[in-house]
Amino acid sequence: MTNLSSRVSAVFNKALSNGDLIFTESIVRHLEDRGMKFQIRFAPALAKKPSLNKEKAASARPFNPFLPPDPNLLIAEVGQHYNLVLNKFCLVREHVLLCTKAFVNQNILLDGSDLFTLWKCLTDLETEDTMSLAFYNAGVNSGASQPHKHCQIIPVERNLSALPIDDAIQDYLKSSHPPQSPFQLNILPFRHGVGLLPQIDTGSSVDGTFANELAHIFHSVIESAFEPIGVTLSSWDDVEREAPTLSPSTPSFNFLMTRKWMLLVPRRSDSYEGISINSVGYGGMLLSKSAEEIEKVERIGPMNILKELAFPA
Repeated sequence: MTNLSSRVSAVFNKALSNGDLIFTESIVRHLEDRGMKFQIRFAPALAKKPSLNKEKAASARPFNPFLPPDPNLLIAEVGQHYNLVLNKFCLVREHVLLCTKAFVNQNILLDGSDLFTLWKCLTDLETEDTMSLAFYNAGVNSGASQPHKHCQIIPVERNLSALPIDDAIQDYLKSSHPPQSPFQLNILPFRHGVGLLPQIDTGSSVDGTFANELAHIFHSVIESAFEPIGVTLSSWDDVEREAPTLSPSTPSFNFLMTRKWMLLVPRRSDSYEGISINSVGYGGMLLSKSAEEIEKVERIGPMNILKELAFPA
């Protein structure tokens, strides 16, 4: 266990015992669909959570939980530009957020600095028993709930089907003709792009050239996913860095990343049949708040839900 992972565990346990964060218990069920073994996380307690009506929400004063960060949830400052904080409302233990110290709009594309810092966190947070999954919800249709730029990281157990999309990628790479990066998975019926990351010894030093390489891979993945639907990188040129809200005119996407790969999925809708998902849904992990929602997911099929929220392949 690294110093960072130890620090996350210590701060999480203290915050949980002091009531500074809310951890909601859940039950994980498995549902196989089109060759992928999805996880359905059932958390009925979330259905009891009160919510503002639309009129109150519209008049509510905007609140930014990252400026300043709650000192009881702050893990560490990461480099000059980021804070690593605990997610105050979590379904997975030790769920952390990598946030920019200064406000940056969540519609802004990830850059080399973001990706390199994220990669370092993924590396430092891994343990013998867990790998780390990072994700980024960009745009109004992505499941984003906070306009301040932040990536999220959750621990994932190192066993089969703990991260369904990783199983699918590894199975694809075992084929007799390994693909060039970026590539698409035949198992997924929606537009997406997968990029493979250079495998660097965790004990070796890395520099800015690696950040540039990560940015290049990210751009190639976003182009491979978006260009077939008529969207180019220039679509993000006019995004205001300090805009206080998410513009509906900016393309939405979900992004996932491990130390081995990155996956990007363009989004066209925030919900389907009342079912909303964010990036982890495209990792093969869905959330249900009631037995009725689980029945709906089983009836429609998780892969069909993902397809309807994205763009058909």
